[in-house]
Amino acid sequence: MNVARIKEAIQYVPHEQLCLSPQCGFASTHHGNKLTEEKQWEKLKFIVDVSKEVWVSAQIK
Repeated sequence: MNVARIKEAIQYVPHEQLCLSPQCGFASTHHGNKLTEEKQWEKLKFIVDVSKEVWVSAQIK
């Protein structure tokens, strides 16, 4: 995920109607992705950081 893709989406949908899904990269079954706990926390931190940049800081308009 990068902010450029969100900027592209904003051309079609207001950013207030967009969201990020933490499901991406995480398994929903026991057969899924083999992630360490550390990698899981890294992915969640990444989602939080992007969310802050896009929605809290309101850097994208």
